[in-house]
Amino acid sequence: MYSFEHLFPSPSPTGDDGYEATAWSPEVMKEFDSPWPLPAESEMLLMVYREMFAEYFPFVLIPRELSSADLRLQRPFLWKAVMVSATIFDATRQVKLGEELLADIGKASIVDGTRSLDMLQAVELLIGWWYFALKSSQVTNLLFLARSMCVNLTAMSYGSQGEDAKYGPLDHLRAYAGAYYLNTIIFTTNKKTDVLMSTTQLDHCCKVIENSMEYPSDEYLIKLVKIQQLAQTISITVSSDGMAPMSLPLVMVVQSFQDQLDTFRASLSPRLAQNPTLLCHIHVAEILLKDMAISDQRCSPDNMQVSDRLQLLWSCVKSLSDFFEIRFAEPEIEKPRFLCIIASDLAYTLITGIKLLTLQLPGWDVASITKELDMAVIFGKQIDHLMEIIAKRKSGLLSPDRCGIEDPLERLVRLMRTAQELVGMHINGGSPLQMVDDMGAVAWRDIMNEAPWGMEDSQGLIDLAS
Repeated sequence: MYSFEHLFPSPSPTGDDGYEATAWSPEVMKEFDSPWPLPAESEMLLMVYREMFAEYFPFVLIPRELSSADLRLQRPFLWKAVMVSATIFDATRQVKLGEELLADIGKASIVDGTRSLDMLQAVELLIGWWYFALKSSQVTNLLFLARSMCVNLTAMSYGSQGEDAKYGPLDHLRAYAGAYYLNTIIFTTNKKTDVLMSTTQLDHCCKVIENSMEYPSDEYLIKLVKIQQLAQTISITVSSDGMAPMSLPLVMVVQSFQDQLDTFRASLSPRLAQNPTLLCHIHVAEILLKDMAISDQRCSPDNMQVSDRLQLLWSCVKSLSDFFEIRFAEPEIEKPRFLCIIASDLAYTLITGIKLLTLQLPGWDVASITKELDMAVIFGKQIDHLMEIIAKRKSGLLSPDRCGIEDPLERLVRLMRTAQELVGMHINGGSPLQMVDDMGAVAWRDIMNEAPWGMEDSQGLIDLAS
């Protein structure tokens, strides 16, 4: 799949004086040392991105007629982000490319004060496809950088370095919607309702895109945004702060939102009705709606009958089971099935599943729950899934073993194995987890602080479990 041009570079002029670089000149050796692909390989990687990755993120569109060379000239940041995304099965190289792009974005945004559509699109792709390798603080910084570039899109430079880059008339609106989508995925499941984006300008952007439907992918974009808007509303409504002024009984509130989710599902066209990402988003929204039943404080007998609470909890188990069934339905060894940032939803569902195992409530039986939702088996599936991908990512030109660079996914596997052991011990009665009542009694705090989930810095998953 790879070009050998980087191993046997052809001499090329470097200036108007006709000087030509030799195969051993500093210019050529500098290119050899760089992890960025040379022209022939970059064209191949752009093709790979279009065929395997582009469909999952309709917020950034690259015209078919645009070559890799033109993309690099007109949108240099986006070009680099595409190269990072397309090397997902080459771990060492992707790490090198991703780190360089992060440094470039940091310098351009902070030192140079650059604000451009090119950079916004690059930041969104980097978050979406390199999410698992980013620290939680880096994810937060990138999300807010994207938001800062959305403050006034009409005043944004359309070229990164003064180039007359050509964009479609709706590209800036799609990028705004993309910033909202990524922010909402992270902050709804992390229960950080105070930092969610306003939807005022978003509604206008979506209305313009929906009325135009310039590309078939715009239909998918609109549905991705709408399900996240619904998830955001649910998260705000059922949060501790949002529940105080409720005048309706909790059961009625839950049923109202469930009706809205059912209506959304029914509105999907045949083309999108079985879309794995949309279905997973629907199930996550359902879990957000029903996981409040885990809280003794919010679902005390004064607020909800025990029978209603148990019904909500079992409904939550069903939504979790449906989510995991979709998530692990097919391997991703040949082609991704989800945007990498969906790992944030996965983290939330895993934690929620564990919380259900630790809940102490009359009529709530761990053995019965495990028959419907065996978390030890689910962790095992995720570990197997990651190990297959790690093995493939080692087959790149630069072996991680030889380069001494650890694949970020290997840290995640270690986390999963520890979690699987603790869950197994709890199910078998060997060492009960105390996630809800006493986080300090188990190793979860140390485990989750090491997780490259990209949640709100250091305490994200801890907050979910308490």
